[in-house]
Amino acid sequence: MRIKENQRGITLIALVITIIVLLILAGVTIAMVVGDNGILQRSKDSKTETEISKEKEQINLAYTAITTSKLSENDNTNIKDTELRDEINRSINDDTVAVQGNDDLIITYQKTKRSYILKQDGKIEETDSNANPEETKKYIGSSKWIIEGNTLTGYNGTGTDLLAETDLEDTIVIPNYVLNESGEEIKVNEIGPNLGNGSRPLFALGSAMSGLMSSGKQYNLIISEGIEKINMAAFASNSFLKGEVIIPNSIVEIKQAAFSTCSNITKVTIEDGEKELIFPDKGAQVFENCTNLREVVIPSRVNDDGIGYRFFSNCTNLSNIYIKKEQDTLTGYPWGAPSNPTVTWN
Repeated sequence: MRIKENQRGITLIALVITIIVLLILAGVTIAMVVGDNGILQRSKDSKTETEISKEKEQINLAYTAITTSKLSENDNTNIKDTELRDEINRSINDDTVAVQGNDDLIITYQKTKRSYILKQDGKIEETDSNANPEETKKYIGSSKWIIEGNTLTGYNGTGTDLLAETDLEDTIVIPNYVLNESGEEIKVNEIGPNLGNGSRPLFALGSAMSGLMSSGKQYNLIISEGIEKINMAAFASNSFLKGEVIIPNSIVEIKQAAFSTCSNITKVTIEDGEKELIFPDKGAQVFENCTNLREVVIPSRVNDDGIGYRFFSNCTNLSNIYIKKEQDTLTGYPWGAPSNPTVTWN
């Protein structure tokens, strides 16, 4: 039987219409699944909201436990950063937190990168960085910072100027961007002058170091994410640094004596991540003479041949080393620590 031409035409039009309808339905379906308000995004948002609620609950429970203990002992002092940190870390298994501050305590979860501010009255606030925790936050330093290429080599200002670079109380922030004289933002990749066999602390130029030393006070240190290297003796002999030092997971190299004789830091946390961390010269004297250092967290990304004998030389109060690696994959521990610290693997 012969097929008439008009029947062919109708069949072709029907096929085209069917394809168009299918494409429209496919587009609608894809939008419902992967669009800005799609199923996948809503699922991700729901997961994030659940995690935030869980983290806030952990902070609240820690706050309640500490305040209850203080009340029973008629202790009216503020909650300290170390008290809160230890209480939260006792209650969680899949992450660790860092805590900094005096009155307002800043709690940062190392794995999720989310941060919260705990007021002394128990109020918990989220920080702006939680909007996109995967995005590296910019800390832009003033033109008082001295930068050579992409290396931060000094600070041409007073201790008061340095502290005024951030709105965080009693805290020194090493910026990941600085402004040059023309107002342009320059990316910071390295900290400390790279002098080969010589050494000079970052704040040795200008009057910042002498001013901070003579103040008799101690300050927290924040190293901004995105910085990659800490050069030889970059923070050496800075007794005005206190508390916990967090080394971000963007750091891939820490050179000799980087924190030597920082006698008032008490904890060092090196964040884990995908980038391998190496210590040239096997990290000789990196934390030597840090006499109040009590706890160190070493991540899995440290090169297996990366740590040598004098890493913790004369760290007389070091009591705990936590290593996020399989047992004995790093050799030579406790790397010169005279205090026979407990080493916990994985």
